Amino acid sequence: MPRVGSAKIHAARLVGRCFSFVLAVLILLSVCCFPAAAEESLLPAVPQNDGMGAVLLCNLENNQILYEKNADRAVYPASSVKIMMGLLATRTLADRLDEVVTVSSGMTAGVSGRQMHLADGETITVKDLLYAAICGSYNDAAMVLACLTSGSVAAFVTDMNAEAVRLGTTSTYYTNPTGLHDPAMSTSAHDVALIAREALANELYMTVSSTRSYTIPPTNASPERIFSNRNLLISDSSRNYFNGNCRGMNVGMTDEGGWSLVTVSDKGGAQNLCIILQGADAPSDELIPVYLYANRLLAWGHEAYSYRTVLTAGETVDTRSVAMTGISSSKADLVTVEALQVYLPANADLDALTVTINLIDDKLTAPLAAGQVVGHAAVTYEGHVVGRASLAVTKAYERSGFLDAMNTFRAYLCGRAFWISMAVFLLLLFPVLRMTKGTGGRYGIRDTRKPKPRRRRFKQSKIRYTKRRF
Repeated sequence: MPRVGSAKIHAARLVGRCFSFVLAVLILLSVCCFPAAAEESLLPAVPQNDGMGAVLLCNLENNQILYEKNADRAVYPASSVKIMMGLLATRTLADRLDEVVTVSSGMTAGVSGRQMHLADGETITVKDLLYAAICGSYNDAAMVLACLTSGSVAAFVTDMNAEAVRLGTTSTYYTNPTGLHDPAMSTSAHDVALIAREALANELYMTVSSTRSYTIPPTNASPERIFSNRNLLISDSSRNYFNGNCRGMNVGMTDEGGWSLVTVSDKGGAQNLCIILQGADAPSDELIPVYLYANRLLAWGHEAYSYRTVLTAGETVDTRSVAMTGISSSKADLVTVEALQVYLPANADLDALTVTINLIDDKLTAPLAAGQVVGHAAVTYEGHVVGRASLAVTKAYERSGFLDAMNTFRAYLCGRAFWISMAVFLLLLFPVLRMTKGTGGRYGIRDTRKPKPRRRRFKQSKIRYTKRRF
């Protein structure tokens, strides 16, 4: 009969073993999970965006979206319209900057909002108008530029919509060149990004929109005018919003569309495009939220993302066979021409990147020169191509003369010229055969068959028997 004490000891040991097992499992899980948690913590949290209707932050080098909120939602464009206005105006009027134009009341008819108060009959240069409309964001200057660019405001709006379609926008429609509210007008953060990219490539537009302040000399109707850039990230003298990394694009607001802010930040070799639409307004005695949030978002982008070297210069990415050398074992190493740096999250696992080889032709074919670029390597991260590097061969490969001749002959046999010549030959051969058919003539065809023997017909002859007299 077992003792009660030994049973208790056995139960205690069993409980202890179970506790030890559970503790070991917990320790194992903590060891596995804590490094991942530590890695995740390397990426700072995105700043709160309360009061911002649509947001888009993207890297301009590889078009990688760093953060977005309602980026496809159709919203009122507000002052972001002036990016398209400035793009078309600078593109058309770049060679007419010193031209003096006379403003008429018809050019500025119906304008309201922010104005520099151009007078009827005032003479001013095209350059001054561009700075006033793009840098100063003055609506009456934008109306005059529309007339100078397309002949009339209506024609200019038509050109704006046509350019929006050409750039691939899907939610953008304009009714005026100023951004003054109209319920029919709309855009989206993604559409604004397409337009901003095009404007970014226009050197004149970026020069004008990045200027901190500008002075218009006295005209026949006004004394000297001095104004600062409407984008306070660039021109703010109080340093409440100033960001030394920012340049370009446009800032403004309407009561219905809220604040719109579009700018480019250059830092650490990275260009990030920041777009905020439908930003909430603030009382006059408080700081403007859209500028504060833009600075926080841009700082987050430059902290959370950085360039990472994923391919070094001269690195062998793949080895491929080379055709037409006459040697079946001919293979070429594909090496990177230059190092590839990709803008990635700070905690990105480089082992998760995939590299895809894309050749210029379907396969490598001799002759190839040493150092010849034959394709590129595309690097993909989370389903998106984030960088490309050119690929070249390291040595020369000569083409086999015999294989080249055979290939040329094969191409001729499979080509249209061969079949056309064969068709012509057959068409000419037929009448020649018709003309030369038969056994007679100089060029007749002889019949070499043995003739059949003729049957002789024997007629019974009538023999006259005469009596011979003796």
